[in-house]
Amino acid sequence: MKSFLIPAKISLSVVLLFLLVLFGFLAEFLLSQVISIGDRGLYTDDIGSQPDLSFNTQVTRIIFFYLLNPIFGRFSCLFLGVLTFSIVIQFLRRFGSIRLCFYLYPFLFPSFWLWQLIPSKEALAIPVFTYLSLYIPCYFLEKRYSPYTIGSILLSLAFVYTIRPGFFPSYLILSLLYLWRSLQIRLVALRIPSFSTRHSIYIATVSVILLIIAILGGFVDAFIVPLMDTAKNYFTSYDSSSSRFNFSWSSSYDYVGNMFWGLPVSLIGFTPSEVWARPSFIPFFIEGGAFVLLSMVLLFKLINISSRSRELRLFVVYSFMPCCLVSLIIFYPFSIFNPGTSIRYKQNIAPIFLFVPLSSLIAQRSKELRSCAVSVRKD
Repeated sequence: MKSFLIPAKISLSVVLLFLLVLFGFLAEFLLSQVISIGDRGLYTDDIGSQPDLSFNTQVTRIIFFYLLNPIFGRFSCLFLGVLTFSIVIQFLRRFGSIRLCFYLYPFLFPSFWLWQLIPSKEALAIPVFTYLSLYIPCYFLEKRYSPYTIGSILLSLAFVYTIRPGFFPSYLILSLLYLWRSLQIRLVALRIPSFSTRHSIYIATVSVILLIIAILGGFVDAFIVPLMDTAKNYFTSYDSSSSRFNFSWSSSYDYVGNMFWGLPVSLIGFTPSEVWARPSFIPFFIEGGAFVLLSMVLLFKLINISSRSRELRLFVVYSFMPCCLVSLIIFYPFSIFNPGTSIRYKQNIAPIFLFVPLSSLIAQRSKELRSCAVSVRKD
């Protein structure tokens, strides 16, 4: 069993730094040979005024072209990768007593670091996604509600809304329980009446029931169908090299019916026939399968350990699970048409499915170790 123990602060730093350099090389010289990156030139070349670009694309271009590129040049994305690396290592250093090798695996997926090191919206958003996914569970379970932690989360959410507004609902839902609890504490401190925890749970449960009723009562046709049309038009209008148009995609029934094969394929990235036609996709296919498998393992471990903590159960039921559901609703329509797009967009939700349960498990384990240490000292 000792062979599976590693010094978390040292070994993880060395491994992740090595991966950062390796994937930076792959992103610069090899990835473009496998996957087409259509908007890369927007952030690296002087293409003049582009009034037709969306607001978030304009902001991303300004950040790269007028801020990062003049300072770091070709290494601007490497700087962003180092930022993500620093967030991960700083998080792990908070839990130096947690040394199991299992906690290393979620940080080893190549695509996560590759897309971090390519000029894109993902390169800017991934550090913020990583911060929110690693620290919100910790702050909630450790009951840290300082102005600094609340402010950092609110600023991060504002940045997500600016750069990646499509995934803003996911990360907002992830943070709502923490922000709600912090508001309760502020109201109590100001002697303003607030809802008790029992009332808060009641309100959240009623809200979930009303949401289900809304979905069954027409929400799908009012929201999902326009989302489907937007996703399909995105690929047909820009003449992308999509290989998946041979399925029906016009109603909410198509959305649900295609989900049984479309959602797994979107998360994995490729179908077996696509991999057979282009063997260069094999590494991404293997990585996609490993992503789905590890996500399920982390989910089952989180559900199992949540039976030992009321706070963790609250977080899982009212933050993590709704966040996962909304993330899949947003991700699936935009990833079913194109393999490359599914890999790219998956990096926006990968922190939710990997880092949130990982952070929750580590924080809960750390709490239990501290409780055991206190009990031993009392004895």
